[in-house]
Amino acid sequence: MFFVLMKTAYSKLKQGYFSVAFPLVGAMFFFLGLPIVLDLLFGSANYENYRGFSYAMKNIDVAIYYNLYVTYVGLVFYYYIKRMKTMKFIFDTQNFYSVIYKYRHFLWGLMLLPLIGVLISAKPSVYLEYQAILLNRDQAFKDSHLLVSRFALLAAVAGSFLFYFLGKKKDYSLVFKYILFFLLLALSIWVDGKRGIFFKFFFVFIVAGLLLGKIKPKRVMLYVVYGLVVLSSIVMLYGKDFSTESNYSRGMYTSLRVNIGRDHTIKYTLYKEYVQNEMILQYRGQSFLYGAVFFMPRVVWSEKPYPYAVYYVTSVLNLPPEPIGWSFTTCILEEFISNLGFIGLVIAPFFLLWICKVGDKTRNKFLTIIAIVCGVFFLFTQMAAFMPLILLFLILLIKDKFRNIKII
Repeated sequence: MFFVLMKTAYSKLKQGYFSVAFPLVGAMFFFLGLPIVLDLLFGSANYENYRGFSYAMKNIDVAIYYNLYVTYVGLVFYYYIKRMKTMKFIFDTQNFYSVIYKYRHFLWGLMLLPLIGVLISAKPSVYLEYQAILLNRDQAFKDSHLLVSRFALLAAVAGSFLFYFLGKKKDYSLVFKYILFFLLLALSIWVDGKRGIFFKFFFVFIVAGLLLGKIKPKRVMLYVVYGLVVLSSIVMLYGKDFSTESNYSRGMYTSLRVNIGRDHTIKYTLYKEYVQNEMILQYRGQSFLYGAVFFMPRVVWSEKPYPYAVYYVTSVLNLPPEPIGWSFTTCILEEFISNLGFIGLVIAPFFLLWICKVGDKTRNKFLTIIAIVCGVFFLFTQMAAFMPLILLFLILLIKDKFRNIKII
């Protein structure tokens, strides 16, 4: 199904059409299809240290449910892309380039945010060590690190686009710009302390290259291979995924597989819901409620829900539902299922299509770009991980909807 989707999207792209759905199809292939290819080439990953994953991946019923579900999601996107001949949304790289070029100084400002976040955090000196969040468990530091991690995300996204605007060959300040750029990018990755930020930068980097005409569609898979090589190097460099005291160490391939795959996270959700008839969350809508009140300090509401990944990782490890310092990376598909049950299973792909339609129909190319980024992020991380971008998307959407309304 994913290969058919990729072929269909590529065919439309060659005809001059472009849709926000195209990068999402690429993300689905990367996170849901490619892991299966890797398993065929290198064998199945070892999930024995994660009891929940181990049960789900070995269950025949879950395998059937998963195959039916991803086929359903694929068919929804296939139908949307095939109907694009009525949209006449022509791909214009120069238009996108002009739009982003106007915001290049703003992008530099976003890349400075992690440094600002560290300076105003509860314990700035702690960030001299990598994975600071694993070394400090007090609530004040955790709360301040949320801001730092969100700043790091904004910096990584900004850097994905800014790289293509650093300067021209005759620009004598080019060397300085590159040094500053990579220092700020390294800082955002360092203070975030998670490998997931590499994925965020890498995926947006490819999408930005396509939008700006710097990466040809036929060379995308080559960049994917490069990305996998770099990620494998990162896995080997750091060895364990978590702190040195962690009991959940894993081999290099399993680590790579857990990082790039979302099939195991969806399968575990299906296993809990339809095999064990239990919930990952404590009640329906719990992580969506967190998204609505994420800005509220926990001292104001002590029972405020946690992000979805907190409930997910503790469910897999059979632990009490509270932060343990790290989590598995999830996507919006299983988060919808956990929050809304069977209804969430049905409407999740249509939620993603709604984002695609917003980006496709708007005349605001900046909104189109943010729709792409949000859509791709929804497919490989939890909603709570990029709330600033979601808020930006909603603000731009509201502004776009009321652009023709005159207020007297």
